[in-house]
Amino acid sequence: MIHDQDVRDAIITLDSPGIYSVEAEAGGGKTTLCLDFMEFNHDKRVVYVTFTNAAAYDAKEKYAQRKVQSNHVIQTFNAYCLMLLSEQNIVVPFMKEFVRAVELAGLVSGGYNDKSRYNAFLAVFKEAMVKATTLKELKQYEKIINAVFTSKQTGTNDQYCYALQIALVYLHCKFTKRIKAPLGDVLIIDEAQDLDPFHLEILKMLPFETKLFVGDTKQSIYGFEDRVNVFRTPYYKTMQYHFKLDTTFRFSQAVCDCLYGNGIIQSASNNQTQVKSYRSTNDLPAKSVILFPTNRELIDLVVDRVTRDQPVALRQNRLSRLKTFAKNRRAFVKKFVAQKERRNGVKSMYLYAMKLKKQNHFLWTYYHRTFDCIDDIFMFVQSGKITLHSKNTQHHPLVETVHGFKGLEQTYVYVARSCSPLNSPLQGDWYDKNCVYNVALTRATGILYLPEEWVQDALLPPFTKEEVAATWYEKTQHKRRKLK
Repeated sequence: MIHDQDVRDAIITLDSPGIYSVEAEAGGGKTTLCLDFMEFNHDKRVVYVTFTNAAAYDAKEKYAQRKVQSNHVIQTFNAYCLMLLSEQNIVVPFMKEFVRAVELAGLVSGGYNDKSRYNAFLAVFKEAMVKATTLKELKQYEKIINAVFTSKQTGTNDQYCYALQIALVYLHCKFTKRIKAPLGDVLIIDEAQDLDPFHLEILKMLPFETKLFVGDTKQSIYGFEDRVNVFRTPYYKTMQYHFKLDTTFRFSQAVCDCLYGNGIIQSASNNQTQVKSYRSTNDLPAKSVILFPTNRELIDLVVDRVTRDQPVALRQNRLSRLKTFAKNRRAFVKKFVAQKERRNGVKSMYLYAMKLKKQNHFLWTYYHRTFDCIDDIFMFVQSGKITLHSKNTQHHPLVETVHGFKGLEQTYVYVARSCSPLNSPLQGDWYDKNCVYNVALTRATGILYLPEEWVQDALLPPFTKEEVAATWYEKTQHKRRKLK
């Protein structure tokens, strides 16, 4: 039997060019493995790419603590694309400058502001680039490529220019061949189970001799955003080598056996993580988090706790997300009122919401009454009834969605009933819902609190087959009816 440490050693000491995949369990030390690789190969230039500022910052901090002299690069995908363009003296124009040039070329019309016109053109342009095989097939975009893409201005301070700089990297990798130097010897892609399909195409073209795609296929939870799980694509089959790590450093063996079955996943953790049941979330310890699959349930619980004078905390990025929801909610209601006036009330709000759902499924969620309470949450934050969570102040229980807490851990974790794939309100197939369920169950380092009925009926493990889960559900329901 090959031990986990032997596999890690084999990955760290890789010296053969090729494309590799590395799958690791939740809490399996994926980031640590990447940093170990970088430390061992300090004489090479390793480019470590991740997809959030928080993940990049965390990796930089951890690597700096090792005090190893090297010229490795740890960046977000957006920042790395900008670095590639800068090396070739290719600048990214401001969004307004770009939109004006596109309009002058007669390539886009409609849209109620610059942002919408910008997004509309880029969507068409990216689709055209993917379909084209030569630069001649993009002749209609020649004016834009020659004029705007050689601008003397830069859009690095404009968040909307991120998509444009990524499109530029694709253009110059595939057609102009201006990006030939990869700016490194080895490319490591973290969180490879949640790649944007356009990003994946660029990563495949970047001219690195050695590439490592690192992730966990059981944590692929962004399918609703049309992300691609590289471990479930044809590209995965073309890779030369596949590594699998089956050890977790986050929770105890008892929890491993509870979630996955006896001996399937090994624990190397000194934490004596336990599984306990709960009936309510009224009295919670300070270092705890309650996980929900949707923002609707999160809002309901936060408002309920605050109105009962129970402390609660939110993360700053969750508050920002709710502000975006509030803005879109107001736009939705405004559209609905206009629609209702035109139709003399014939169309219901629900039918109008379903119409919008075809354009953007997020808009449909704003139909739900829960979003009327978002403004109350902002008021509670200003009055101090809701605190903002940070590593230094964990005095109040944190309420978060599973998607927002991915990659993080907490001492005490309470998993909501709706996180189960049997009760999940999320869109997506059975596999997607199981991924969310798996992420929720693998966040605790101290005590994992589960709904009382889950523990009584023996917890349904993640990635149970759908027909087995249905049988399990029927048995537990029958058992519950008999008890009543």
